[in-house]
Amino acid sequence: MVAAAGVWLVLAPSVLEYPDGGAVVNDGVVGAVVAIVAITGAAVPRIAPWSGGTTGLLGVWEVASPFVLGHGAGSSVVANQVVVGLVVVVLSPAGVAVAVERSCSRSPTRARPSRWERRRARPRRVRRWRGER
Repeated sequence: MVAAAGVWLVLAPSVLEYPDGGAVVNDGVVGAVVAIVAITGAAVPRIAPWSGGTTGLLGVWEVASPFVLGHGAGSSVVANQVVVGLVVVVLSPAGVAVAVERSCSRSPTRARPSRWERRRARPRRVRRWRGER
């Protein structure tokens, strides 16, 4: 979901016909970084535990950017940046939590039986007396 919001930020200047300026560049850069970081965090959550915090900070920046940079040319531009930024902020920790939970449940160390279980699973050797064959 966060990656989709990032892709939307990249496409929004064309779809909503932003006026030329800082909003186009800001949404393009922030959207691309959000999408890449979100996909990385979902694909390899153990390697990228920082992805939730990074996308959350980028979402906060997206909410604040129209007011900090002063490119609030149209109300649709500001509304889009604030709404998408809030969506990213709210969904970033949830997406990472789900990805980590899924990766832990498929952990190869968990799927492997313990040494005691492997030992019990072996067929028992039947001892034969010396005279029997």
